[in-house]
Amino acid sequence: FTDTTSTFFPDPNVESTSVDGYAAQDAEATWALAIDGAGESASDVGAQFYNNATFATTYTCARLFALFDTSSIPDTDTISSAIFSLYFEGGGSADAESTRMITTTPASNTAIVASDFPNIGSVAQTTDILNSNMTVNTYVDWTLNATGRGNISKTGITKFGTRNLLDINRVAPTGDAGRAYRSADYAGTTSDPKLVVTH
Repeated sequence: FTDTTSTFFPDPNVESTSVDGYAAQDAEATWALAIDGAGESASDVGAQFYNNATFATTYTCARLFALFDTSSIPDTDTISSAIFSLYFEGGGSADAESTRMITTTPASNTAIVASDFPNIGSVAQTTDILNSNMTVNTYVDWTLNATGRGNISKTGITKFGTRNLLDINRVAPTGDAGRAYRSADYAGTTSDPKLVVTH
């Protein structure tokens, strides 16, 4: 058998099959209210998107969604490896924390809305990446583990995303531990979110 390597991107706005974006809970008095809320804001347009765990005078939490139409992978193929990549543009450094790649279940494949905020997993699809190891203006690569590879769809849309571990572990941030990445709406595809699958 010969391996094939396929690269997938979310659609830029207006989406036809797969979207990227974020949903957030904003300006809450406590971290528990920020992470347990139903969602107050969202965006799937614009050149940048986020996973945030921030505290100034109030707490804000944002969760990132990145969907890919992977239906072109033949149903009979075995997925041997996969890498999920986001182009990192910057973030706060208040907490020495990590970012986890997880699964997501937004209500739509072509839009992210505020009520998608709770529609996100917590199980690691890769090894967590320490925020301080991310280099500005380069890709951050998460190499999928067996669980992650098993969540790649060969018949439809693969739904991944990222969360800060402060969010997952319910530990309140002491400052800005957010991370900003380029979205599919940024011009071209050389810095788009991508999923590279060997099958």
